[in-house]
Amino acid sequence: MAADPAGPARRDPPPAGGRADLRGLLRIADEASYDVPALWRDRSRAGFLAAPLGIDPHGRPMHLDLAPATDGGMGPHGLCAGAAGSGKSELLRALVLALAMTHAPDRMAFLLVDNTGSGTFGPLERLPHLAGRVENLGENPDQVDRLCAVLRAEVRRRDRALRDAGDLPDITAYDRHLAAGQPLVALPRLLVAVDEFDELVTAWPALLDACTEVGRAGGRLGMHLLLAAQRVPEGQLRGLAPLLSYRLGLRTFDPRDSQALLGVPDAADLPPVPGSGLLRAGARLGRFRAVPVSVPYRAATAEAGQDTRAGQETRAAERAPSVLDTVVGRLREHAAAVPRLWLPPLPTALPLDAVIGPAAAVAGRGPVAVPPAANGGHLRVPVGLVDRPAESRQEPFVLDLSGGPGSTGHLCVLGGRKAGKSTLLCTLVVAAALTQTPYDIRFVCVGGSDGALAPLAGLTTVAGVTPDRAPGGAAAGDEAAGRDRAERVREAVRRVELTLAGRQKLFSERGIAGAAALRRLRREGALPELPATDVVLVIDDFAAFAAGYADLLDHVYRIGAHGPAHGVHLVLAAGRPAEVPDRLRAALGGAVELALDDPRDSTIDARASARLPADTPGRCLIAGPLYTQVALPVAGIRDGRTGLAELVATLADAYGEAIRNQ
Repeated sequence: MAADPAGPARRDPPPAGGRADLRGLLRIADEASYDVPALWRDRSRAGFLAAPLGIDPHGRPMHLDLAPATDGGMGPHGLCAGAAGSGKSELLRALVLALAMTHAPDRMAFLLVDNTGSGTFGPLERLPHLAGRVENLGENPDQVDRLCAVLRAEVRRRDRALRDAGDLPDITAYDRHLAAGQPLVALPRLLVAVDEFDELVTAWPALLDACTEVGRAGGRLGMHLLLAAQRVPEGQLRGLAPLLSYRLGLRTFDPRDSQALLGVPDAADLPPVPGSGLLRAGARLGRFRAVPVSVPYRAATAEAGQDTRAGQETRAAERAPSVLDTVVGRLREHAAAVPRLWLPPLPTALPLDAVIGPAAAVAGRGPVAVPPAANGGHLRVPVGLVDRPAESRQEPFVLDLSGGPGSTGHLCVLGGRKAGKSTLLCTLVVAAALTQTPYDIRFVCVGGSDGALAPLAGLTTVAGVTPDRAPGGAAAGDEAAGRDRAERVREAVRRVELTLAGRQKLFSERGIAGAAALRRLRREGALPELPATDVVLVIDDFAAFAAGYADLLDHVYRIGAHGPAHGVHLVLAAGRPAEVPDRLRAALGGAVELALDDPRDSTIDARASARLPADTPGRCLIAGPLYTQVALPVAGIRDGRTGLAELVATLADAYGEAIRNQ
């Protein structure tokens, strides 16, 4: 890249030789029919990471080389800035597209980040090289944490790949071993392009830290940063600034912005033509004009005999796909998509059948869902979806009440008002009804004042649902009805404790070593006198329960301490940890936390808890910390997605019919 000794002029001269489009830059005849493999093959070692950026004032292609300076390049990382209307978004799209046209997906991949809904990278969504597109980060702070986790995980993954290949020093050595036939997995270079980076690091400094880690290790690992902003975020880049070795400057409104970016004020004198820019790499400064790629595509044959009538041209342009769309379609014909590093965010609403799979009729049981073996099993109930961004995967969120490794045999659900506590309890019970049998599990439920658990009474796996108090109205003041309800609650809790006491005696008399032995005996057909192998006491709104039934707390404590070893379990829902007494909380173990009224109450991670969106019921936090989305207790059975009451009625009817037809 030669310097422009005359400095930028007020007007961009027309190209003296080459065409100011992709055809001229890459010497292809037509974007819709060019030889894709030929461009991918034509990569000399010296210019392996170079791609045409635009044309210089003489009409010659100007290239950006992402290789480190030690390899004769300009990279590995850079900064791009330009005022509104300068063509920054189009330049970013054109650069990514040029890299994709000159590098196969097994040699180059992209992780593209849009801060807002501006959609800079939206048209590249279908690019086979795309490892992920992140959008609307500024509106979703929890997604910033996800992005940081993905970036750090990719650094670790690539570092591990180099070690496993024989403690190789860098990705260049890795490529040589791969080319020599060593059985290695392809490790494409990864360009991480972030638009509106200045706004992001101002709001979320953690992203700057993650990018700095990539900046330090990226050259060795084949990771490249291209950070774009309207203005250089002076003073905010800290340790990242010296790692940004090349600078792309489009037109600025203030010479000082140009000075901060390029070391010269010249970008303020660029003509007001989108795409006019300067490239600084070390001591070299060169001027270019980016080629547009969002313009309507014209076939080469149409160009040769194009109709010059303005009306027809306008109508044709409105109907035509863009050059970018045409190239993306062409690339997709020649390559499969690369594995995704970035998965879409968790859904805000999730039906239960999307987690456990569709239910099918089974003789004698009615509808049954069979989750994959890894997600099912006795007392392992899938209830939602858990996001593991560092592993680039999302998988069923499984609640394990078995008391085995990693499970206390109990469950505590915490969350503020309208966070989805009762819904989670309903989902657990319904999912268990679809994946377990009444022989395996039986629920005894004490509901809250809102009556949310009441529809569960129709399930064959539910022994009863007792409301803590009436939902309201005249009945709420009926003293006799209140005494009846209180007695029913006491009877339900005592019944579960009597179950525990009976099992303690049974285990002692029969020499049963524990819950696992009990389950084995039941599978073999022994102990038919037990109504169910495992019994679960569910208490919604534990604070109200504790206030109204203090005399029952010792019973609950005993179940908490001795229940799991005998197949008796607790599932409690409360607003915050302080509502659960310490002695009981210790037995319950870790909690599932929905959005708390005060994130500082979190027992998992206060910072991660504060990221839980208040307007997304069912979004919760588990140990890790990891975010999950709890499914709604509805499923596509018979008439499609139905409400909880209708679903329970459907299951009950189907079960009754199955029994009658035995």
